[in-house]
Amino acid sequence: MKSFTYYMLSLLLEPAVVMCGIISELPNPTGRYEVERRIRGYIYRVIYGSKGVKLDSNLELDGLDNIKLGHRVSLRRSVEIVAGTKGTVKIGDGSHVGRMSVINGSGGGVRIGRRCAISSHVSMFSVTVVRIGQPAKSEPIRIGDRVLIGMGASIMPGVDVGDDARIGAGAVV
Repeated sequence: MKSFTYYMLSLLLEPAVVMCGIISELPNPTGRYEVERRIRGYIYRVIYGSKGVKLDSNLELDGLDNIKLGHRVSLRRSVEIVAGTKGTVKIGDGSHVGRMSVINGSGGGVRIGRRCAISSHVSMFSVTVVRIGQPAKSEPIRIGDRVLIGMGASIMPGVDVGDDARIGAGAVV
């Protein structure tokens, strides 16, 4: 029911969110998108309780009741987070997910620690098909605290990344 409420409020309030952003841009030409992100985050906070969440436009949050965002989480434009009905995705306090990244926890789940920086175009899948006709591999992904993941990196099922790790751009882990 919470996810339905969130989606309905978001749908109804989106024109007002954009208008607030445009109005805020008059005195400060660089502030529009930040205001919109904060208002979307406020709607999330009212329903789910996380403070300081910033949500860009064009987000896809599939299985919203199984997605937990910590305080001060930032999700940039066109991020796709999939938990489905059986999976989970948890993103810790102060973490950032860059544009066009995909986090799919519909298999074994994905847990991202606190203060992580996930760059754009990063893919994390807790479920994957290894061979056609074979059962899907489904294992949880765990990302520790203060981890930096470079642009275009791919994180496969069953990966456990320790605290303070650095994963280079384009890496397959």
